[in-house]
Amino acid sequence: MIQQPSVGYQHIDIDACAEAGIPVANTAGANTVSVAEYTVMAALCLIKRLLPAHRATVSGEWKQMEVGAGDLAGKLWGLVGMGRIGRAVAELLMPFGVRMVYYDPMRLKQDDEKKYRLAFMDLLEIIRSADIISLHCPLTEKTRGLIGQTELSMMKSTALLINVARGEIIDENALAQALKDQKIGGAALDVFAEEPIGKTNPFVGMNSQNLMLTPHIAGATNESKMRIINAAITNIVKVLNGENPDFVVNPE
Repeated sequence: MIQQPSVGYQHIDIDACAEAGIPVANTAGANTVSVAEYTVMAALCLIKRLLPAHRATVSGEWKQMEVGAGDLAGKLWGLVGMGRIGRAVAELLMPFGVRMVYYDPMRLKQDDEKKYRLAFMDLLEIIRSADIISLHCPLTEKTRGLIGQTELSMMKSTALLINVARGEIIDENALAQALKDQKIGGAALDVFAEEPIGKTNPFVGMNSQNLMLTPHIAGATNESKMRIINAAITNIVKVLNGENPDFVVNPE
């Protein structure tokens, strides 16, 4: 067995492993709540304009009325991808009074839509109408470049984009330009096409009031690290004891 101590496994040739009879397992679910909490936090930081408010205040300025903070309540939130993390985000958002829509190639059952207070919507309609869009889909050939110049041009000028999935899902150059031109309201990115980011990354050095960057920390909390370690060790022990591992991503 190959045990990946995280959710992502795009760097492993799982088809080749399957042909060789080698199961590949991840630690699905270990960082779900961590990433969901980050997603909600990122939206609040952007909509409340916390970063520009902080920068102004520490520089000695008092911009109480000029910051332009908004409310999350009443906004339309579009979730792209409704796996474990997408559902966890929806659950956390329930008390905030937001309206929630989602897109996923596999539509949820009606009972689940009711449980999470979600309405299914076509992806392009979410892009056109949502106030906040958060990405929770896996990186595949279909999702690579999912949000590009065309999609960004469709978004509301006040819309916020949050990516906690994979960096390659967004055209980074197109997003950087959209932010510079104030074509959208803001973005929070925890993942990038190339990690660690280098000096050539289009977001490096941007003097932006509507951009929040973090170094892939959404799922790397102290608590999630322990859950990941425990899940990986448990799986390894299972295999050593002749048992079937959990969370196999290339089943026979």
